[in-house]
Amino acid sequence: MANNNGSSPEKLPPEAKDGFVMMFGIAFVWFATHFGGGFAGGAQLYSYFIRYGITCVIFPLISIAIIAFVYWWGWRYARRQELYDYRSYNDSFYGKYAPIFSNLYEFLYVVIILVAPSVAFATGASLLMQVTGIPYLASSILIGVFIFIVCIFGTNVVRRISTALSIIMIAALLVIYIPAIALQADQIGAAMSAMSAGTYQGADQYSLLDAIWWMLLYGIFQTSNVGLFVQHTRALKSWKSVGKVIGIGHVINAGFFMLAIFGLMTVANTPDISKVAVPLLNVIDVLPGAGALKVLASVLILLACVSTAVTFISSMVKRLAVRFEGQDVVEAAEDRNRPTVKTVIFALVCCVICCFVAQFGLLPLIQQGYGFIGYLAIPIVVIPYIVNFIYVKIKGEKPTKAEREAAASETPAAE
Repeated sequence: MANNNGSSPEKLPPEAKDGFVMMFGIAFVWFATHFGGGFAGGAQLYSYFIRYGITCVIFPLISIAIIAFVYWWGWRYARRQELYDYRSYNDSFYGKYAPIFSNLYEFLYVVIILVAPSVAFATGASLLMQVTGIPYLASSILIGVFIFIVCIFGTNVVRRISTALSIIMIAALLVIYIPAIALQADQIGAAMSAMSAGTYQGADQYSLLDAIWWMLLYGIFQTSNVGLFVQHTRALKSWKSVGKVIGIGHVINAGFFMLAIFGLMTVANTPDISKVAVPLLNVIDVLPGAGALKVLASVLILLACVSTAVTFISSMVKRLAVRFEGQDVVEAAEDRNRPTVKTVIFALVCCVICCFVAQFGLLPLIQQGYGFIGYLAIPIVVIPYIVNFIYVKIKGEKPTKAEREAAASETPAAE
């Protein structure tokens, strides 16, 4: 691709384009990562929204809007500056404050890698153990093997796998939740009435401020993932398409978020639902063909676990590979679908660590681990991104790599 200003062309992957297929593909990576094991099983949505009452029908949309803003601003910058691993991106984005904030994000991302993929491992392992009887540790290892195989091939394969998994997961969500909502509308109405009247058992010990705080925390902890997606912006020929990608992803994530919320509200009044690791199975219990739907739900949750863990781990693997092998070597290997030895080693180490952390169990990881990530993301991601957005709107944007190269080449002639 030749730049209009005559600077050297950027090396893009062979399939790079700004068409809707590519934009949907990147949006699906966001969806597949967001729609992880805790989300698919329902425990995550209950913990952050449903247990706080009637606000659960509005607050998820605000959380998604927060996420969309940060992703849009970050991905746009990454594509403009041609920075496709999160360390290089952060070093540039934070500018003169990079020695502080880029290293803080590195610490944050280590925490994310320890928690988010581990939640995926834990959810998948809990489900496999429940459905097949395979021991928890062995189930974790089986999931880890598949994730490892996908991650070693790099960004392009991850995006293709995420797109395929997203389409399957969307179909499964529709098959499960639409009948649940249609057949159990009275249960949803009863739950909403109890929530509005203040008699909902799950919300009687929480205030509106609690609901607001956890709504913000959900959006904030998701924004901490902004750096792991920048690798996928390389597949766009222009940074101007980032807004369209975000728009598509926003609609997909918000739409299926609310579908899941209303579906889970069919069992919101179930005693001890807050202690259930996979509330989705309770939703299915009262539906016709529950046996077949449980098999479908099992597949859905397993795919969600894999899709989330793949995106997180692949991003860490790319960051390490770029650090030790260089960006050109890593991207050339990705374009050929031939992993380097170091990429294989990094992927294996990450999968083993996440499998180990998953042994702490699902609910503690969701309720405590995600909350801790959210607290860290406030000063490391949310505040700096808001400040940067305001600064850029006042002072103007930083020149792109191509613009800097063009200016440098023109300087001698001007002299």
